[in-house]
Amino acid sequence: MDHYKPKDAPASSQEVRASALFVDLDQTTLEGTATRMTDDEIRNDKLIETTISLINRARSIGVPVVMVSRNTRMAIDRVLDIRPDIAMLFDEILPCESTKSGLINGYLKSKDIDPENGVFIDDNDSELTDVEKNSCGVSAVNTIMGGKIQLGRMKKSHYGSELAYADNIALAA
Repeated sequence: MDHYKPKDAPASSQEVRASALFVDLDQTTLEGTATRMTDDEIRNDKLIETTISLINRARSIGVPVVMVSRNTRMAIDRVLDIRPDIAMLFDEILPCESTKSGLINGYLKSKDIDPENGVFIDDNDSELTDVEKNSCGVSAVNTIMGGKIQLGRMKKSHYGSELAYADNIALAA
């Protein structure tokens, strides 16, 4: 699978700036896919450490962390009932009935947050493309299996190097 690579990365190393963090559930927060897992598999599934580290950093300075998931509300509730530790990672949980970009746009507007200060983390290239095209400045960040996070196609002001990790995402409340 081809992953995002920035087209015009500037030579200087800058950090991605975020004042709102949007995170997918399957293969981004959890290693597995919740709807394909038994209760025991969910109970024992690992969390992706770099995503959790970024979430914890965001929460520690007051940056809102929002789960955006294509799972149904029932599927999300099942995961959260089995794994309350996951529920505690997020300020809000938004199941996606249409597009993630639509959810993100609605959230940003309702909280009066500039889209340029939103970062979306997902493992699915089509979701990243949707957000990139339809969320007016939100940075799309692709997770790579194994827990690394690769910067997506972002505006020059958002990134500095071709490959970066969670520690390169600056958070500002």
